[in-house]
Amino acid sequence: MSEIEDINAVMAVLTDASTRLSYLLGQPVEVKITKPVVPEMHPAEQSNLHLKSEALKIEITRQVCAQYMLSMAAIKGESRKHPLPDARKLIIYLIHEYVAGITDGQIAMLLCIDRTTVIHHRKACEGLLHTDKELGFNFRQIIKKLDKYINNKN
Repeated sequence: MSEIEDINAVMAVLTDASTRLSYLLGQPVEVKITKPVVPEMHPAEQSNLHLKSEALKIEITRQVCAQYMLSMAAIKGESRKHPLPDARKLIIYLIHEYVAGITDGQIAMLLCIDRTTVIHHRKACEGLLHTDKELGFNFRQIIKKLDKYINNKN
């Protein structure tokens, strides 16, 4: 297992632990890493990491769309009809949490929305995960599937 895969595994465990702890405490718990976790990489390793990031963005989007029974076209559309806003929030939140080094601007381009909308949705999702039972349930279902996907890729 490479250092990057080790780091991704640790980050997945930390993310899961903070999510579970937040759920138990009923308030957000944030885990911060104070030292850089990604060591200097050879360009070939960077390219491989980029491909894994692209695949992970696609898988996150696919899993959220499947959970809500929506198409990617609907996600990228302008409709605010339920459950589209929740699905968009989860995609934004999960990509931000799972894909290392991704910016709000990159997430915005993926979903064809403004960068400030990405920031708003991500922050809203962080709060709603603890108060909205339906969103929390869907989040946990998607996390289970993503964890299986990630573990199968390693």
